[in-house]
Amino acid sequence: MKIKTTYIHWILVAVLLISLPDMAFGSNQKKKKEKKPKKEFVWDWDGKKTGVEEVDEYLLGCDTLWTGIEDYRKDVACYKYYDHTFSVNDKNYTTVFMIDTVNKRLLSPGLINWQFAQSTGAVTLLALTATNLALQTTNATMALPKLGLNAFTYGKYIKAGPIIIGKAKKEFDAIRSNYTLTRRRFLTAREESVPMEEYSPELKEKLKELFSIKTDEEFEKYFKKHILVVENVEKAEVEVVTEEVIVEKTEDEKDQSADNIHLINIIDYSLADIPEGETEPTITNEDTENYLSYNLIIGIKGK
Repeated sequence: MKIKTTYIHWILVAVLLISLPDMAFGSNQKKKKEKKPKKEFVWDWDGKKTGVEEVDEYLLGCDTLWTGIEDYRKDVACYKYYDHTFSVNDKNYTTVFMIDTVNKRLLSPGLINWQFAQSTGAVTLLALTATNLALQTTNATMALPKLGLNAFTYGKYIKAGPIIIGKAKKEFDAIRSNYTLTRRRFLTAREESVPMEEYSPELKEKLKELFSIKTDEEFEKYFKKHILVVENVEKAEVEVVTEEVIVEKTEDEKDQSADNIHLINIIDYSLADIPEGETEPTITNEDTENYLSYNLIIGIKGK
């Protein structure tokens, strides 16, 4: 009986040893099936031309589009919208302003509108580049054999073309959407803002405190058009949303109550308005919604 039991034990051990490699192999297979995180696409063409016109034009177009995406993102990202709600004499107000964080400038609503119009033109040109690239992809690919041994080297850049085209549409749509929303919020605040001449003495003093303004001359300079003040009047069946102001605060400022918070030192910021000789453009909702006429083409070609 003892011998039989020992024999069974050895059989079980043998089966286990035989199974271990398969179990390990199965584990490795499972690991292999797990998707690795996708690397972010990077355009790294060094600018060297091939001498083949179809390929060179395509590479230059890709480079222009890629650079345009990067520049557009940076230009728009520097414009930040801020608002802060506070109370004076049992009335709630919101002060609204926009800052060019790179140059530390307060922006007027007119300038934001002007920049938006300029942005529309810039994106339209890039959209045309994307459209042309989508149409040139086949010709550039068919011209690769002319490069001989260099076909493989430059082939990866030709292959990257559709990726950049697809990325352009997504980037432009996302950036433009955020920019449009910010612009609308700022221009809406301008329409609803209280004229500076109608500020009560108490409101004016509170604003001076918030922006560390010392003189009436400074106050009028900044509140004439760059810093807006909206009185929050509750409306029936309308949800009032108060957004927290996005401002970097010092440790001392963090200790203060929300109502007494110090926003910015106004002297640290210059003023920016529409360029001299320019008139503020009028951008309609139709302009905003139809700014990219190439959506259909890129949507099909860029997939």
